[in-house]
Amino acid sequence: MHKKAQIGFGFFCWILFGILLFNVLTKSLFIRSIDTSGFALTAPVSKVKTTILTELTFMGDPVTVGIITPEMSI
Repeated sequence: MHKKAQIGFGFFCWILFGILLFNVLTKSLFIRSIDTSGFALTAPVSKVKTTILTELTFMGDPVTVGIITPEMSI
């Protein structure tokens, strides 16, 4: 039964891939909307994105991590 489920899942993945491939080849509106959304995420600098990335970078700073993380020396 487990092998049958794997074959079914593989078949489902191939069908999904085929649908996506067809939409890419025909340049459908669905694919263009996904492209537009993805491009908006990687668009040039904005004040909000700069602020978010600055805060994320600060949280990854070794000094900040050292202060936040409790000492584990015994």
